[in-house]
Amino acid sequence: MKPRISIIIPHFERVELLQQTLQTIRSQSYSNWEAWIVDDGSSDETWATVSQLAEADRIHILQRNEGLKGPSTCRNIGAQHAHGEWLLFLDSDDLMAPWCLENRTAKIKENAADFLVFPVALFHEKIGDLDCLWNQLSNDAPDLNRFLTADSVWQTSSPLWCRKSFLKIGGFNERVFYGDDSDVHTRAILAGLTYRKFDQSLPDVFIRRSEQARITNSAIEKLVASRAIRLNEGADSLRKSNASPVLQLLWEGQYFIEAEFLLFNMNHADMAIADTLQSMQANYNLSLARRLIIRTYFRIALRCKAKAYIILRLARRVAVQLLPPSYFATPASDSARRMSNGIRQAIQEQLEQYQAAAAAQDKRER
Repeated sequence: MKPRISIIIPHFERVELLQQTLQTIRSQSYSNWEAWIVDDGSSDETWATVSQLAEADRIHILQRNEGLKGPSTCRNIGAQHAHGEWLLFLDSDDLMAPWCLENRTAKIKENAADFLVFPVALFHEKIGDLDCLWNQLSNDAPDLNRFLTADSVWQTSSPLWCRKSFLKIGGFNERVFYGDDSDVHTRAILAGLTYRKFDQSLPDVFIRRSEQARITNSAIEKLVASRAIRLNEGADSLRKSNASPVLQLLWEGQYFIEAEFLLFNMNHADMAIADTLQSMQANYNLSLARRLIIRTYFRIALRCKAKAYIILRLARRVAVQLLPPSYFATPASDSARRMSNGIRQAIQEQLEQYQAAAAAQDKRER
């Protein structure tokens, strides 16, 4: 019997994009699916429109009436209600390729695993208008190490989860808003869940990327608070799993990286940097020498950022020599995530084939 797939979609105030997402779900070549849309407190007008999207035994609409606001809570609500043995999480502006569920379910019988991971790609207005994957699923570094250095190997829509396994690790951490997908994937690996990656498969979910707006200081304050929670929750997960000193050091470096992010992106960052470094010390009990190096660097950086940038650069060069490499880890570059022309062409050809088949089916039914 074909396994049932439950597609979970959190939603807030973007019903037009949600309708586009649902259309790509309805166009799947695999038929045994259900969708759960969990609204996160949209206006009454929006909710009235969303509630009309329900289809008996097919598309279910829920409201988040308790718990913390945010997509993590909504995803967990959907997972609790789902009837399927397997879960796929989408955002309300993602698009699915017609072959997505057919491709993913074909791998279930062949691979006994708690979750299966597939490549996904980015788009702007329509599928194929960007040549960028979310990330390369495989490189020389272990997946866990990559997640712990902010090189997010896969994202929310990449895995097909065994529902029991997903619930076993507690689902998404509802306290984490920024980086909630990396958090759950890191915890899954730390918990020893088994998984397989299919990096040779065609991308089958497409993640919308809007033009990046300038980050205002008020927006950054909310982002900073969310990232602080993510850092501390990650440190807690590593402690609870008795992670090795090597892994602990990778995450320790993320506190330093966050402090530098604040330095270069936030006005009057003194207090926020101090709070970040205080949390770093509380979680990792740094040596006196390391604390002195870090404090001296940021003291110089804060004083020199505006009027003596050359001195800041020199101070950073010294810090690079004295502090662990994990303090200066960087995620994959855009060039490393770029799709080959062959993959882009294969996606386009597959889309054209499915569109032609759908058009022929419509013609026969008329």
